[in-house]
Amino acid sequence: MKESIWGYLILVLAIIVIVILLLVQRMTTTTEEDFYLGREIMEASMLDAVDYGTFRASGRVVMSQEKFVEVFIRRFAENVTNNKDYQLDFYDIYEEPPKATVRIRTVSGEATLKSGSFDIKLDTYMHGILETVYGIDYKSNVMPSQTGTGIGTAGTGALPPSDDGDEEEPVKETKMAPPLTCGYQTSYNRNDYDSSKTGFANGANLYNQGCGYTSISMVASAFGKNISPNDVKNTIWDGPNHATSSIPAQKSEECKGVQGSTTCGRVATSTLTDSSLMDKLGLEGKQLFNSASSVADRKKAVTDALNRGETIILRIPNHYIAISGSPDKIQVCNPWAGEQNGTYNVDSLFNNTALTNWHGKCSTTNECGIWFGASYKLK
Repeated sequence: MKESIWGYLILVLAIIVIVILLLVQRMTTTTEEDFYLGREIMEASMLDAVDYGTFRASGRVVMSQEKFVEVFIRRFAENVTNNKDYQLDFYDIYEEPPKATVRIRTVSGEATLKSGSFDIKLDTYMHGILETVYGIDYKSNVMPSQTGTGIGTAGTGALPPSDDGDEEEPVKETKMAPPLTCGYQTSYNRNDYDSSKTGFANGANLYNQGCGYTSISMVASAFGKNISPNDVKNTIWDGPNHATSSIPAQKSEECKGVQGSTTCGRVATSTLTDSSLMDKLGLEGKQLFNSASSVADRKKAVTDALNRGETIILRIPNHYIAISGSPDKIQVCNPWAGEQNGTYNVDSLFNNTALTNWHGKCSTTNECGIWFGASYKLK
């Protein structure tokens, strides 16, 4: 009798031990699964949520909070097993720099022990920071110009760069052209007009023919040059009484003694990239396109120049304007009255009829659309 009781007790004890082992195994397996699955999903979701438009425009890595949560939930639902209940809680989500904390609560099911039942709830916390390394090009811009290779991962810090034996393709470097100062330069021609200070070439002045001089001043000032439209005028018209110029293209724009003329004294398109003028301003200038270029080639030339961090002067009907920024956020500065000042992308810039037919000049000047462009950078 005693032996049978002992055998019964040993059997009950074995069953209890087996139940406890199963519970421990369920908890440890679930915790490990949640950690590795959550870590991979955290990293992938943060990368998917990066706002690449902001990165292209400013070089800043910014994460969309809503997209991160959406992608994390979707990826998690696609990869977890269907025999457990999960609860996801999100904390401390920062868009810049990208950072997030996620709690994964797993309910592994109901367990019964000695006629009592209870739920096993396991919490796994994931902390993720998306890291990047920047290089700074101090010569032309203070904005980040090159991305690094470090990528943060949830829970364990930064992963080392992978080495799979394949040679990485070089990444094409893009920059953002420095911002223009529209307000000051625009008001210069109207509010600060003084014929005694701005008159030149026997009567022509910055008020009537100043768009070219002001545009050159704006693109130079964007690179830190303290050059006013009047300084540009004095540099171009370097002859006696500012009546003549040593720049060959400007010969056709001499007023030849005609007082008050409104058809002379302008900046010729070839003058925009004249080597002697560029040397005096400390810039490099080159022609991007002309009226013989297709519209597609003109758009591509503008896009490529902005991605190189260059400012641009565009010729529209009987007028010049200056632009800068990036292809999807182009800053337009109109030296005359500023009606079109604002932010455009390449397509909206070329499709803006107020610019492409400036004051209805197409029919009178045979200059329609954005038909000439020149870009600038520091020497």
